[in-house]
Amino acid sequence: MPDVSNVHVDRPLTNLSIMYRNNDFVGERLAPAVTVVKESDLYYVYGRQNFRLPASLRPDKTPTMEIGWSMSTDNYRCEEYGYHTMVSDRERENADEPLSIEADANLYLTDSLLLDKEVKTADAILDNTNPEWGNYASTHFSNLDADWDDRANADVRSDFYYARFVIFRDSRKTANQVFLPVEVSYRLAQMEQIDELRKYTDPGLVTNSGLPPTVFGLKVNECQSSYDAAQEGDTGPDFTETFGNNVIITYTKPGKPGLRDLTFATTLVNKPFRTVRWREAKLDADAIQVTHRYDVKIVAPACGFVFTNTITPAF
Repeated sequence: MPDVSNVHVDRPLTNLSIMYRNNDFVGERLAPAVTVVKESDLYYVYGRQNFRLPASLRPDKTPTMEIGWSMSTDNYRCEEYGYHTMVSDRERENADEPLSIEADANLYLTDSLLLDKEVKTADAILDNTNPEWGNYASTHFSNLDADWDDRANADVRSDFYYARFVIFRDSRKTANQVFLPVEVSYRLAQMEQIDELRKYTDPGLVTNSGLPPTVFGLKVNECQSSYDAAQEGDTGPDFTETFGNNVIITYTKPGKPGLRDLTFATTLVNKPFRTVRWREAKLDADAIQVTHRYDVKIVAPACGFVFTNTITPAF
């Protein structure tokens, strides 16, 4: 009788394959997208005259007081970012099911570009030397009195309310979102103050790390993306959280920002994700390219607050 190994030749399954990918990207929740026609242009910024209280009393037979408002302009500049890869005729001809070389290439390029965009968004917002923070960099970045590792002394509720107060003080808007790196989320989920909130939360609504969907009046966004910081020749992956251990609290206008609106940051999109393909006849291959043209910009720094170094990472 033949042995089992002689009656079957191993080949790839057609109903299972394994791929590591980032779970989610929060960049356009932090900086909602606004479509723009030109790569660079200006937009208007109104002054704060709406908060002034000029004299309004009008004596008999006198004109009302003439008042006015001011506006200035700011600018943006979209840059194009992209990657390409090659798919040869031989790869395509010899690929076994369930491989779809071109679809896999497109997915890889798009995921890589999304991660690059997420990192650029985080870098722009977490850099307190970014001139877009202006004078708010000195008051809207803060270390904690007690890190959230220190369960005996940390007061997450007070920290959140302090950030909310600073945003309201300087923008007159009520903060509505918090952006938490994954490891920070898991630490918070174990704290007594959060346990109290979770008691009154439908278990089906808690986040991946076990947080209520809203914490102290702020919608929770878990920043789940990471990148491999390992260098060529290193033995294994060195996963680094895109947002580090920094927590961002914002007022972000629900929906798409428009005229006479206020929101912390925006992504000005000149060209959405675009895939093009061309033939490289000398290589007997097709090139697949994915590009995206945009600018991430802090447009109302008074509407944002950053807690830096909230925990000591475990890894």
